[in-house]
Amino acid sequence: MSEASVLKRKLAPRLEKALADCAVETLLRKTIPRDADRLCGLDLIVDDVTFSETDKGQLIDALSPQELVYQLSNDKGAGGLCIVSPELLAGLIEVQLYGYVPKTEVVDRKPTRTDGIVVASLVDGWLATAHAVAEREGMEPLPFAGFTRQDGVLDRRNAGLLIEPGRYATATIKMTLGDDAKTGTMCLAWPLQAQSKATPQQFSTQLQMHLVDVKAPMRVVLTRLSLPMERVRDMAVGDVIDVPLEALTSVKLEGIDGTAIGTGRLGQMGGMRAVRLNLDGGSASHPALAAPTVTTEMGAPPNMEELRSLPAMETLPEPAELPDLPPLDMDIGDLPELPDLPEAGGLPDLPGEGDLPELPDLPKLPDLPDL
Repeated sequence: MSEASVLKRKLAPRLEKALADCAVETLLRKTIPRDADRLCGLDLIVDDVTFSETDKGQLIDALSPQELVYQLSNDKGAGGLCIVSPELLAGLIEVQLYGYVPKTEVVDRKPTRTDGIVVASLVDGWLATAHAVAEREGMEPLPFAGFTRQDGVLDRRNAGLLIEPGRYATATIKMTLGDDAKTGTMCLAWPLQAQSKATPQQFSTQLQMHLVDVKAPMRVVLTRLSLPMERVRDMAVGDVIDVPLEALTSVKLEGIDGTAIGTGRLGQMGGMRAVRLNLDGGSASHPALAAPTVTTEMGAPPNMEELRSLPAMETLPEPAELPDLPPLDMDIGDLPELPDLPEAGGLPDLPGEGDLPELPDLPKLPDLPDL
């Protein structure tokens, strides 16, 4: 094999990558100026597109406090960065405020969240148009395809926390705004390898392994009562508040933000107050409660081993039938003697016959009709 053939074979991957980078640069030279003119009437020229590789440490260390930094992410969970230089940031804001880009010095300041909102539509438009044109023209997928800008502005510390360690590819786009008024850059950085290739089921299983030991504070609400303000103002330690008996079987479990999780019954376990969840009949309103019956200690994180070994509640026995009563057959005995009635002489005398008034004659009755 000749030396020329060996050299050609070694240079083939580099040549292929160079041709791909050249195609991406040509695409961005067309799409970015068009979007700038369409979205905000900005006269913009793409001077150069530089592709390179770096690692996370170098990428984060190169950030300056004056740069505007967005997070990039895709549907696989991989994260990257979009970095806008102070000069490009100032020009994009000025063209939207004044209608043109003045030839002034860039103020040395830290970008704000408002700056991120003002520039966001242009950055989103540049990424979306580049992806759409590449797909329409039958090009190979862009190296940063699938990555979109996320809301919020990052500083160096937050940027370092959001992206994973590893190697990153970068595309630095140099632009001239207006009549040579300002020159700035936008840098896109994305991981060379996808950070998560697991299926949703595999990811759920992996996540569940880490969530078993995570503390999840809950609020147990026995009941809610309305009391007069006078009584509440005079309440002191030792005062008794009447709680409805039915509240013991309808205890509410809520998250720390007040979100309803489910219901339960108040009881005890190990000498401490506990709550047994109601999971039968769909009474639990949270999908996380679709599990075997558990109890949790009020006011403290649950002991997982003790919860798993908790036996199920026993059902109450049916009430026994009452026996038939024997027939009533007993000697009542002699009745007590009643007292004697008073004699006739003890009653008051009735008035005599002469004292009665005379009654009038009865009227004559009519003749009865013939039958």
